[in-house]
Amino acid sequence: TFINFSPQGNSLIYSKNNELFSYFIEEGTVEGSLNGKSHDLGLKNGEILHTFFSQNGRNIFYFLNIKDGEALWLMDYDGLNKSFILDGKNIVDGDFQLSSNFTDLYFLSEYKLDSGNTVRNLFKLGLQN
Repeated sequence: TFINFSPQGNSLIYSKNNELFSYFIEEGTVEGSLNGKSHDLGLKNGEILHTFFSQNGRNIFYFLNIKDGEALWLMDYDGLNKSFILDGKNIVDGDFQLSSNFTDLYFLSEYKLDSGNTVRNLFKLGLQN
C-alpha cells in the first residue's frame, strides 16, 4: 500500500505485510538511467500516525504512536539514524500542518499550568535538511 511521495518525487514510503519501507531513486551512472533501492524502515504500519519527507527527500519525519500520545521523530530515507525531536502528547488533537513547500511544520500545543490555567502555543519547526 502506497503511503506518500517525497516533494522531489525521488522517494516514497509504502507498506507491505504491515511493515514500512521506503524506495529511493537516484540517477544512474549511464545518462538517463535511474537506480532504485527499497529499504526496510524497521517500523510497523500501526506504530506510525503520519509520515512526510524533508524537501530533498533524504529524510523522513514521522509521528510515532506511543502509550501517552505521540512523538515526532526523524530518520534517514533508508531507516537509519532515527532521532527523537519532540514529545507530541500536548499537540492539540494530534493535528499538524505542513507548508506547501515541505519546509515548515506547524502545530498547536496545549497544556495546563499548576494554577489550572490552560496555555496554548503555536509552534513552527523548520524541516530543512
